Amino acid sequence: MRDLPVRTRWTIEDVRWALRQDAAGFFVLTNTRSLAPADAAARDREVVTACLKAAEGEGVRLAFASRSDSTLRGHFPLETDVIGEVLAEQGDTVDAVVLAPAFTDAGRVTIHGTHYLRSADGLTAVADTEFAKDATFGFTSSRLAWPRRARAASSPRRSPN
Repeated sequence: MRDLPVRTRWTIEDVRWALRQDAAGFFVLTNTRSLAPADAAARDREVVTACLKAAEGEGVRLAFASRSDSTLRGHFPLETDVIGEVLAEQGDTVDAVVLAPAFTDAGRVTIHGTHYLRSADGLTAVADTEFAKDATFGFTSSRLAWPRRARAASSPRRSPN
């Protein structure tokens, strides 16, 4: 989506301002990738809560999209889980989490389950780029089996009973 208001603060008034704009939506930049998981979760909770209160004040209903880094670094599925938890506390539910691993304008695409970075030299698997060496969110594979593993790892273990 293009030409949307962007907020770097998320007070209820900031969000109400964004909701009053003649736009299909708005972005709140949270910079959670720079935070430890617990701090990222707390920030996400704060943002979602402010958005819901602002929406209630404006009489509108919201849909949430959690945009991640285009090379798939970040706190997934933590951040989408927090959105779901806050919505559940308000009596709402999440219908689905859709992972769309592409940012074509920046040259990030996924083809047959492998995530690539496009440059003037062609396509390079992201595990073969400098992004894979990220100190916090480094990775060794460009294959996208990891979202299933991340989701499984974050789910509560069921007892064998």
